[in-house]
Amino acid sequence: MKIIITLFLMNIISLSAFAQLKLPSVISDNMVLQRKINVPIWGWANPKALVTVNFMHQINSTVADAEGQWKLYLDPMTATDKPQIMRVESENDIITLKNILVGEVWICSGQSNMEWPVFGLKNPEKEMAAAKDSKIRFIAINKFNFKPYECDDCIADWQECSPKSIKNRTAVGYYFARELRKKLTRFPVNGFIKKVIPENNCLNHLFLYLSEGILYQLFTRAVPAYA
Repeated sequence: MKIIITLFLMNIISLSAFAQLKLPSVISDNMVLQRKINVPIWGWANPKALVTVNFMHQINSTVADAEGQWKLYLDPMTATDKPQIMRVESENDIITLKNILVGEVWICSGQSNMEWPVFGLKNPEKEMAAAKDSKIRFIAINKFNFKPYECDDCIADWQECSPKSIKNRTAVGYYFARELRKKLTRFPVNGFIKKVIPENNCLNHLFLYLSEGILYQLFTRAVPAYA
């Protein structure tokens, strides 16, 4: 009897964890979404549950599959530097994401040259003190996240550019972001995804994280436009 009760309780706990509404780490507070494309939003919920995403006057819905996975697309949006809120709902679960911008998102990919941080510059204190442009956002995907298969999540988080947050960020990416902010005056928002590629991996491995996700969409649609 004790064994049966224990197994029953474990099953309840497992189902409860599975049913919880969840988003991947790249869809979070402070993120920047690429303008003028159909932006994918995806995650996990209770199997067959209705999921609704409310963002910038768009209300889009879909139904999770038998495994609890779901994905939908936002309609193309124009750039805005006014912080927006995204609300994701499914059954009794609600996730509210804040401080979201829409603009230009770029991928900074490389090896040790791209990993070189701002605190390693010649005058790091001066550079960090001047890093006060909150419209520049960064998200760094750790090189140890590489997997030999396609997946939908990784360990990462979006952060605003600030004297405190810029310290360990890519120096190359930061300088590039500053220049873009000066040149692309029509699109004043920039998001930067930094990925350090180990020497034994090719660039294509960058896209293994997010199945049909943001990284692939942004690299193939946004970057060539300014090549």
